[in-house]
Formats: sequence, structure tokens, C-alpha cells
Amino acid sequence: MVRRTRSINPPRLAAAILNHILPDGGTQTPLGDFEEYFREMAAEYGRFRAYLWYWGQVFNLLPRKIMHLTVWRTTMFRNYIKIALRNLKKHRGYSFINISGLAIGMACCLLILLWVQYQLSYNRFNEHADRIFRMYQHSSYAQDQVLLTDNLPGPLAKDLMDEFPEVVNATRFMIADSKPVKHGDVTHNELMILYADQAFLEMFSFPMIRGDRATALTEPHTIVLTQEMAVKYFGAEDPVGRTLTIDGSVDFRITGILEDPPQNSTMNYIEFIVPFETAEELLPGTFTTYNRNWPATYIQLHESASLEEFREKVRGYMHKHQGEATDLGVQPLTKIHLYTYTGEPADLIYVVIFTLVAFFVLLIACINFMNLSTARSENRAKEVGLRKVVGAYRSTLIGQFFGESVLMTLISLLLALVLAKIFLPLLNNLAGTQITVSMADSGSLLLMVLGVAILTGLIAGIYPALVLSAFQPVRVLKTNARSKTRGSIFRTLLVVFQFSITIFLIISTNIIKDQVDYLQNRDLGYHEENLVLAVMRGDSHERYEVFKEALRSSPLIVDVTSTTRPPLYGGDSTPNWDWDGKDPELQVLMNTIRVDYNYFDVMGMELAAGKNFVTRTTLTDSTMGEVILNEEAIRRMGLEDPVGKRFGFPGAPGVIIGIVKDFHFRSLSRPMEPMVIQANPAETRFVMIRIDGGNVSEAISTIESTWQRINPGLPLTHAFIDDQLDQFYRTEQRVGKLTRTFGVLSIFIACLGLFGLASFISQQRTKEIGIRKVLGASTTTIVGLLTGKFTRWVLLANLIAWPVAYFVMKSWLQDFAYRMSIGIGVFLMSGGLAFVIAMLTVSYQSVKAALNRPIDSIRYE
Repeated sequence: MVRRTRSINPPRLAAAILNHILPDGGTQTPLGDFEEYFREMAAEYGRFRAYLWYWGQVFNLLPRKIMHLTVWRTTMFRNYIKIALRNLKKHRGYSFINISGLAIGMACCLLILLWVQYQLSYNRFNEHADRIFRMYQHSSYAQDQVLLTDNLPGPLAKDLMDEFPEVVNATRFMIADSKPVKHGDVTHNELMILYADQAFLEMFSFPMIRGDRATALTEPHTIVLTQEMAVKYFGAEDPVGRTLTIDGSVDFRITGILEDPPQNSTMNYIEFIVPFETAEELLPGTFTTYNRNWPATYIQLHESASLEEFREKVRGYMHKHQGEATDLGVQPLTKIHLYTYTGEPADLIYVVIFTLVAFFVLLIACINFMNLSTARSENRAKEVGLRKVVGAYRSTLIGQFFGESVLMTLISLLLALVLAKIFLPLLNNLAGTQITVSMADSGSLLLMVLGVAILTGLIAGIYPALVLSAFQPVRVLKTNARSKTRGSIFRTLLVVFQFSITIFLIISTNIIKDQVDYLQNRDLGYHEENLVLAVMRGDSHERYEVFKEALRSSPLIVDVTSTTRPPLYGGDSTPNWDWDGKDPELQVLMNTIRVDYNYFDVMGMELAAGKNFVTRTTLTDSTMGEVILNEEAIRRMGLEDPVGKRFGFPGAPGVIIGIVKDFHFRSLSRPMEPMVIQANPAETRFVMIRIDGGNVSEAISTIESTWQRINPGLPLTHAFIDDQLDQFYRTEQRVGKLTRTFGVLSIFIACLGLFGLASFISQQRTKEIGIRKVLGASTTTIVGLLTGKFTRWVLLANLIAWPVAYFVMKSWLQDFAYRMSIGIGVFLMSGGLAFVIAMLTVSYQSVKAALNRPIDSIRYE
């Protein structure tokens, strides 16, 4: 079958182009004239030249048509702006609520997204960030024990480069024990001295201000400083070529100055870098064997290398060195901050949470706008009808109302940018960050601001525009009818959803706070109050006994002891234990610390069985000496009546003299682990000082003066243990503070919209209120009438928010080995708080309307 096509009439097409470019104005070109001219031209010159003439006329007239179109569109846009500004001015109260609510919501959203962007940017400043990886080992033991660590054997970095062609570079580094650093007469205790290979400077993009990056760490006894440390020791002088004395005896020549590492780096602790060969000199033989794990190892893969293929190839590399139980893993540099070694989300959950919070806060602000706009749209029904009668298209009305919405959004955005700039320091203080913003050179921020503005304008303006433009002019002008039912149902759903989000945030905030309080107040198995931690640096450990006895002679000092690891910092882990009756197939990974003989007495720990250390045992490589184990170790070993039994390493036996009740030596987010305690003060590096709680300042002064007298020239670093413990829950504390802050703001925004909506509803029912009062209704009855629907809305919001909050927070608590139970109290308190706040907000307008004189209410309108 042949399909017929309709031929195109050139005159009609030309007329259509000219006449329909401009729908509402412009010079019209009679169609008949075009057809007559075309016939004459075709008869005299042929159809081809007639075609050319007509299209020439089209393109000749087209610029004038475009000019008409531009003027018309510009006039229309100017009218949109004029009408929008008039409406803003006429209804100042509602305009203030809309603009301020949107501004606060957008400012909160911007601040949260800045924090999220900051968290996701960690380590991405490195030029080869996507090709640098951290190596780690995964060791599995009996009873589901797993050891994950980036402490690896010293030879691993070089061997990986030699045996795997995908590896183009590799480096080792490790943090030294705290050491005194001296220049001239100035000495400071420095915590972050890094031993690193020269490849460290080649792989990582820390900008070098002075010195040669290619040779800065190639020679022994050289050192690279950060800019902050250079100013600290040398002021404005150029330190390159000068020397620093570390640990009181070794001089290091300064070969370079690095810019201070950015805060969004997992290596932002760097202050000094010395060649790794220095560590090999101090600990000969330690880094040449696979039997000792110490430095971290980072590699850089070739651009064409596949990470998954390399991960599979290297997984079993450690089997030949450390047995089948140990696998080698690879973690991208960009995932170290927010993920665990194995790629599971760690702090990433908080990024997700706050991204949702940002969305919810902005959504609450948009709901406010939509509620008030749709409510007030009923008052503009007659305006819409008149516009349609005089020829306005629905698309024109949609454009007008979108224009008004966008105008308010832009005003709110400008205000939001000002608020975000003002409150950015507060965010940095709450979150412990150093976020800075430059509008001039931050393209990503500009895109983010633009995205927020577009999203807010679309969400806030789409429903009012569609509803208003759909009003029928005949129905509106004849009856002044309003779409009450549909608008009322929609507003109800929005308010319920809004308060469901708010109540969810309140419940989540309270549960996070209660969990942090639970962790901080849980019995740790020792008394952390009035306990001071002091660090022994340099050769001060050689005078520990003198320092200890000098302090004990003061009435302000209760007692003194020492340890290799302070509380919650774990211990050295090893599985190679042997004991009487051990199953040859059983390997138990246990932590080990060495302590002074009076450690348990000073710490306030209790023994479950056996006896305490009485004398200091002289230990050698062939004897383990006397040990005390915690209860968890005994459970893992499956021993009954363990006191007096043999325990130690193969070839280095010892004896169990006591069992200490379990105490927490790691964060409470981890389960209890086995612990072995030896009495060996010679290896300890941390002094634990129990002071008189009634004279804290005098006791601290005594500690400082005694230290300076016994260790002249060595600064003292000390801290309270309970302050140290707070550091372990700093992330949860900051999350709780941020959630509370934005939760309060969400409540404020929600109540702001509720206030405006209550005001509008009271205004709409003004005449009804007057009539009811004339008929004898009391103020209480009127208030109850106006607040009744809001009460139902908030109660329904509670029913929605409670189960959602329960399941979300229960999932969050699963990450803690020790966690609180979620009771009904937190839901009742949070729901009651939201209810009271909402009722107080609504009651103000209700009482105000109920107290008006009936005569004024009846005369209304």
C-alpha cells in the first residue's frame, strides 16, 4: 500500500512561521497576500524563484518578529516581578515566614553539605590518590577472633615492588615514640615524629616550600619539618641546613620544609619526617624479618593495573611468611577515612545520616512554603479567573506563579548564604573541622548552591503553580468557589509528614545522647577519677623510681604506678601462647601489657582469684615470670582453676598467679578481649598518678615541679585519664551535638510554618468565631475548636515517626558491643516535647482569635 503524504504549501508555511512566533501580539501578515504574490511570481518567474522570494520575505521579517517577541517577553517578566513584589509587600507576615523559613532551611542544608563534602574529600588532594593503597593484614584465629592491622613486616614494601610489576612505588612509615626535640635552649616534647622512606615524598603530594623533594630523605640523620614546626623552632629564619637534636643525643640536619598537611588528610598529624634508616639504626634487625609487624606500608599501582586482579594475586602472599591464617589486603587511600579495612562503612554512616538530615531540613522548609502558598491560593482564585477571562494562558499563569516562587527562593538563597557564612565557625566548632569557603574559587560550592536553589524552587513552587492555574474562570467568578477539600487534605499530609520528620530527629538525638552517656558512665573496671597520665620521654624512664618515690612522699599524691599502654589503648597482640592442658589446634589472640607491681592497687582493679604482684620479677628471654590474666582470657582458654598453672611462650614458661576482673582496655564499641599482664616496670613508658581530688591544682603543681627537678630540660606532658577517655567517644559526641543543633532548627522551622498556617486558618474562620461567641461559646471552646485538628496531626505524626526511629536507631546501636536498650520513655518524651511545642505555637494564634470582639469578627470582610 502506498502512503500518501500531504504536500507543503510554501505561502501557508511562511505565514505560519511569521504569525505564530508571537502568540499574543506583533504584526500579522495576511495569508491571502502571500498566496496571491506566490501565484504571480510562479507564473512570471517559475515556482523555484517564487520559493526563493517567499523565504526571503520570511527571513526579512523575522528580526522584527524576534524584536517584538523579546519586548513582549521582557514586559511579561517585568510584570511577573512587579506582581510578586506587590504580593510580598501586601502580606508582610506571611512573606517573612516563608522567606525566613526557606533561608534557615537552605542555610542548614548548605552547612551540612559543606561538612559532607569535607568528609568525602579526605586524601583526595594527592595527585595519585586513586592509585595509592594501604596494605593491611587479616588474621583469623579460633573462637571467631580476627586481627586487622596495618602494622606490617619491614621487608614487605620492597618485596612487593620486586615481585609484582603492577607496583610502581612503595613506602614504609611509622610514628616514633614521643621524643624531646631541642634547638638551642628551646626543648619541646613532640608526639608526631615520622620515620619514612624517601618514596613517601614521591607518592604523597604534600607541597614542599624549601628543599629538594627528590633528595630530602636520602641521607641519614636528615629531617624534614612542616611549616608550623619551622616557625615554632626558628621563627622567621630559614631553617634549611640547620640542626635539631632529638632524644637528647642525635643531631638531624634540616633538608626541607613542607606545607602544613591539610586537615582533610588522614596524615594531618605529620610534624617531622626523618629517614626510615634512622629507625633501623635504633632497632637493628627489627625491620628485616617477617616475624615482627611494625611499620605501615603504602603502595602505588600502575595506571593500567586492575585493583581487583592485584588484590586476588596478593591475598595469599603472607602465607609463606606467617601461615595460612594471615591474608594480605589492599585498601584505597580515599577510603581510609570513612571505611574499615575490609571496606565496610565506618564513619560513612554519619555522612549518610547528615545527608538525609540536610534533605529533611530543606524539605521541612519547603513544606512550610507549600502549606502557606496553597492555603493562600484560595484568596487568589478571583485573580486567576480574571486573568483567564482577559486571555491569559494556563502556561502563562504557571510561569507567573513559578516566577513568584523562584523570586522568594532567590531572596531566601541570598539570606541563606549570609547565614551560612555567619554560622560556619559554629559548625567548625561543633564538628571539630576547619572548613573554609571561598565563593571566588570554589566551583563545586557554586554548583552545590545552584543545585539547592533549583531543588528548593521546584519543590516549593510546583504544587501552588499547578493548582492555581487550573481554576476555572466561570466557576470562580460566579460562585467564588474554592478547592477546599483537595487543598486541605494535601496540607494535612504535608504537616503530618513534616512533624514526623521532626519527631524522628528528636528521638534520634535523644538516643544518641543516651548512648554516649551510657558509654561514658559505664563501669570500666577501674577508677578513672583523679587519675593523671604522664609520659616518660627521652631517658626519663631511667629515673622513674626516683620520680615515683618523690611523688609518693607528697600528701597530695595518693600513689604512683606505670604501664606500657594507658587505659583504652589496648596492648601488644600475639597468638603464640602455651599453657597446661592446651588444645594443640587452639590459638587465642591475647593482648599484653607490662606494668609496675602496684598497678592494680593504683588503678582500683579487683582480683577475681589468686594474688597480686608482690615482688618485681627479673625477666629474661627464657622465662615469662609471673602473669595475671583477665577473666575473658580464662574463658577463651577453657581453663578451670587456672591459678598456679603454667602459662607463657614455647621455650619461655611462666606461671599464672592471679585472675583480674575484666576491665575495659579498648573502646566500648569493641567486645571484651583477652589480656595478659606482666610485672616489668623497666619497659613501661606511661606514669599513672592517683592524686588527691580535693586539691587538684596543687597536686598538678607538685607533679610538674617534681618532674622538672628530677628531669631538667625535659618538658612534662600530662593529662587526666577521664579527659583521654572522652576522646574515644568524640565522634559520637559531635554527631550528637550536630543532630541536636539541626533538630532544634528543624523544630523551629516546622513551628514557624505551623504558626503561619494557624494564623491563616484563624483568619479564614474569623466570622465563624464571631458568630459562635455571640451564641455563647467560651474562649476555651474556641481555642479547642481551632487547635483540635493540629492536635490530631501531631498525634498521627508520632505514630508514623516512632516505628521508623526505633528500627533506624536499633540498627545504629548494633555497631556498639555495649549499648543501651531503647525504652518507651524516649519516645514518650520526644513525642510529648513535639506536641507541647506545636500546641504552644498554635495556641498563640488561637487565643488571639478567640479574644477578639465578636462585633469586629462579624464585620470582617
